[in-house]
Amino acid sequence: MTIAAANPRTSTEGLQSMLNAVSDGAGGVDGEAMVRYSAALDAGRVGESAEALFAEYLAADDPAAFANVFTALDYQVEDFNADSGLDYQLVPITPSGAVLNAVYPYMVLDGAGWVSDSDARIAGMFGDYLQTGAAEEELADAGLAPASSEGASTEGVITGETVQDAVRQWQEMRRDLNLLIVVDRSGVGEEETVEYGGEQVSAAIAEIRLALALVDELGSTSRAGLWEFGVGAVDAQTHWRAVTESAELSSEQRQTLTDDLYALSEEGLYEGGSPLFDTVTAAYDYMGEHAVEGADNVVVVLTNDGTDSVSAPTIEETEQSLATVASGQAVPVSLYTVGFGSADADNLARLAEATQGAYIEAPASGGVLDQLRGGGEG
Repeated sequence: MTIAAANPRTSTEGLQSMLNAVSDGAGGVDGEAMVRYSAALDAGRVGESAEALFAEYLAADDPAAFANVFTALDYQVEDFNADSGLDYQLVPITPSGAVLNAVYPYMVLDGAGWVSDSDARIAGMFGDYLQTGAAEEELADAGLAPASSEGASTEGVITGETVQDAVRQWQEMRRDLNLLIVVDRSGVGEEETVEYGGEQVSAAIAEIRLALALVDELGSTSRAGLWEFGVGAVDAQTHWRAVTESAELSSEQRQTLTDDLYALSEEGLYEGGSPLFDTVTAAYDYMGEHAVEGADNVVVVLTNDGTDSVSAPTIEETEQSLATVASGQAVPVSLYTVGFGSADADNLARLAEATQGAYIEAPASGGVLDQLRGGGEG
């Protein structure tokens, strides 16, 4: 069974599903159930909403391999079945003992200190809407009425404190990534052919494709930005360039990153060697200044080189500089280096390990999100 789950921090259905999965039946959170739920999602997929996951499912080359279980509200399943055009339908199933009311998430989000400002505003807007005559009329037409507290049992009732506890546990297990993707666009990427996605392509193209896969894998509450580097990317002294500013991975930011990566793939490479050492130092300093507390702050460099005949510092000096900066950081940042083809694995490992990061040998397909979360393969 492969689960595609809506994110509990960005959707009602995600929060509702998580609460159903981890409730201890007495209004609290079962820690062991949270571990199991998080592990199931690690093996599956997390999306911004059920609608977003359904759209990815329909666009997948092999929908059956994408997921066979979704966390969604029943009306979302009905909408999907009505509009999908598939020759089969998804079947809504309510888990045994699922008695939580979908109104609880909105009741507890408004004004809670642990949610983002945007989440709190959404909750407040929804609460204001529920108090309007239009809402009462619409709910009445649907056969719904305000819950009465008279004689109601409080046993097992989900409170704001319960939701806070659940979301805190979720965030601790599934820390967001604050990621800067740095792609080598120097001429060396055109000089070597590697296998990626079942094809023989230039290392430069393989790097772009892996970056695209990584963007696709990232959760919607993570942040990501994109740099490229090559001789003279900006001027004679600056060999790296910010292509996409870092931002939370809304659907717009994800599309911008995707478009920018495709645009890079259609542009020519920079003539000359790979100015790796200066670029790595600059990217690491940048991420240190833009680190997000509570997230995993990562610089990931994609290259098929690992040497540097352009930058002034040596590998030893760059390694020492990175280690010095890393030791003084209030919010840790890790450097991961991904080597394609004949990349100098020793140099790339030395740079990464100076920051408690790791070297990753580029896969033949897909991204490297699991290695970034799990500490690399070494």
